[in-house]
Amino acid sequence: MKNKIKPYLLILPSIIIFLLFSILPLIYMFYLSIHKGSIVKPAIEFIGFKNYQELFLDPSFIEAIQNTFYYAGIFVLSIVLISIPLSLWLSKNGSIYKITTSFIFSPHVTAIVSIALIFTWIMDTENGILNWFLQLIGLEPIGWLTDSKVALNSVIIVAVWKGIGYYTLIMMSSVTNLPQNIYEACSIDNIPKHKVLRRITLPLLSPTIFFIIIVALINSIQVFGTINIMTQGGPANSTTTLVYYLYEQTFKFSDIGGAAATGIILLLFLMILSILYFILFSKRVHYK
Repeated sequence: MKNKIKPYLLILPSIIIFLLFSILPLIYMFYLSIHKGSIVKPAIEFIGFKNYQELFLDPSFIEAIQNTFYYAGIFVLSIVLISIPLSLWLSKNGSIYKITTSFIFSPHVTAIVSIALIFTWIMDTENGILNWFLQLIGLEPIGWLTDSKVALNSVIIVAVWKGIGYYTLIMMSSVTNLPQNIYEACSIDNIPKHKVLRRITLPLLSPTIFFIIIVALINSIQVFGTINIMTQGGPANSTTTLVYYLYEQTFKFSDIGGAAATGIILLLFLMILSILYFILFSKRVHYK
């Protein structure tokens, strides 16, 4: 009997921590989402699912959803398309590749506040380096952070620049462990490099690519820091994402119920996207 209970006792501390810091906050957030309240009094009146109804009737919330999915799609696609060739190139032997790897990874360990402030200055409409260079070659300046059609793409560029080193390093760990005897056989048979890449390298890297897409998707949907510092959701809500919308509902409008409902919807989006991705693409991942 003691041997049967012992494993559960060993994992009990982890279960308690998981319940206290993950499950209970989710339950409390759902409780707040079905109540009307403020920061001072989070749950004043029970209103059922009225907060959810009001969210989907709010044009700003719908725009935040669209911005979030656009941001996530472009960010994940950029990360995958850049990290794969970059990792294949940096996996070669030589000091130049090691130095380049260090430079590429360094933005990831730099504080997001510092990066966002630097790029805010670089992308400044009047005094930024980017527009100075454009004017130098005879082109019109661009409102990188002030044009509603460009601002979100500018924020994505900053996020990709900061995160690409992290995802490339993960990809490199898989590239360096690829079985070299397969490539030697391909070399002897004079198989074209593009076929080797498509039929051998990418399938062998598929577990890592699968992991990177999931992590990048979750991180991109939760984006907040760069938007809060660089654009504050503007111009005209063009860079407002779900997390920033939640932030505004809490600290700008003091609507705890609406913010909690936004959090629940954000969680559901993450769960649905992750499940769909696993269903659709897990069979294409080659673990052996």
